[in-house]
Amino acid sequence: MFDSGASAGDVPGIQAPEEIAQGLFFAARAWLADRAAMGYLARAEYCRKQIEDRLARKGFARDEVAATLSFLESERKLDDSRYAAAWLRARLIHQSEGRRKLLAGLRAHGVSSTVAEQALGAFFIDTDERELCEKAAKKLVRLGKTGEKLYAALIRKGFSGKIAGETAKKTQEAHENR
Repeated sequence: MFDSGASAGDVPGIQAPEEIAQGLFFAARAWLADRAAMGYLARAEYCRKQIEDRLARKGFARDEVAATLSFLESERKLDDSRYAAAWLRARLIHQSEGRRKLLAGLRAHGVSSTVAEQALGAFFIDTDERELCEKAAKKLVRLGKTGEKLYAALIRKGFSGKIAGETAKKTQEAHENR
């Protein structure tokens, strides 16, 4: 046989066997990361950061995770806006919290401030923050909070000073008139 001294890697357009193997290995690992992520998303809504963290804990490399996240977002299987809306709806069922605490909760879950603000804007179109504050105040009064303690508790729940003050005053007056 004639040996020109050139390898497959020296010929333009032809990859060396090692490069092919690395490409196949990366594709297989990315596919496994896709399957793991889809398993999570089949059970619940997650944001990008949560899936990224879970895949990293499973031992996937950053480039494998990045490829998976890009693919899932392009296919609309992973969407931080959808996650934020679902998270806010779930919080509404069990908690009465103000805008600031809800924003902090979304940010703590890894949702960007832009996406979180947009989700909160849409959420508070249909939900009255004053009603949420009144609901929270009634529960806090049942737990024995009145006056300044009631006001402070409403502030900790993320309501603005104005809404918390008005609600605390109104709730206190209604409680005293009983």
